[in-house]
Amino acid sequence: VRRPSQWRALHREGEGCLDRMGLFDDGMFGSPDHLGTFGAKARADTSWDSPWSREDELEFLSALSRQAPYGGEAVWGGGEPPEAREALEVLRKTGVTYLNRDHDRRLLELWREWRCPAGGVWAEASLFDYVGAHLGYRLLAREARVTEERGGRCRVNVEIENTGFAAVYQEFRFVLDYPDGAGGRAAAPACPETPWPSGETRRLSWEIPRGEGELWLSAARSRDGLGVFLANEADGEGRVLLGELRREE
Repeated sequence: VRRPSQWRALHREGEGCLDRMGLFDDGMFGSPDHLGTFGAKARADTSWDSPWSREDELEFLSALSRQAPYGGEAVWGGGEPPEAREALEVLRKTGVTYLNRDHDRRLLELWREWRCPAGGVWAEASLFDYVGAHLGYRLLAREARVTEERGGRCRVNVEIENTGFAAVYQEFRFVLDYPDGAGGRAAAPACPETPWPSGETRRLSWEIPRGEGELWLSAARSRDGLGVFLANEADGEGRVLLGELRREE
């Protein structure tokens, strides 16, 4: 459905989103109320299934997008378009998963010309490129650490952040490929909790034999094994090199 009020008309207050019904807003950024997607009255002053004010609707979308996809079309309504930083704040707050560009490309083309305000590795990128890379979820391995355990074993801890705009909705598994301590290699899965909201970090942990060799991390969707690519530099199979285990001399 297009409007949050339409979604609420189909769901009783307090029931949540068990059916995973999402929203398609085809008026994003076209005006302050997204070309009629939002209303004018505050949530406290109207009913559950009525249109709410922009501020209240954005809060509602922020909560809904943790459970079901929210996307649509970023359009130019003829007025002054939102500044780059404001656009990013809305995209992240509302957990945008996708943007359709078939109907109106004018705002997207403008984003190609704007410098991304995020800084860091994105300092020289366009707003368009940054948005495209962060639609939906974006999993980034932030840190990998190995500690000694008893009995000739060690523990591998990896911290992964969802830096995308949207949550991870479907279950999937990370797989650590490691030396088995006997000259071969082995693999072990770890399954983080989902939904996995934007901005949250999950810590994965494996206890493995103390061997010598490279540690590789990969991910795949649980229901069909389809590979999930991390944002880190990876090989052709989507595996990320975490480091190498070596025995002390």
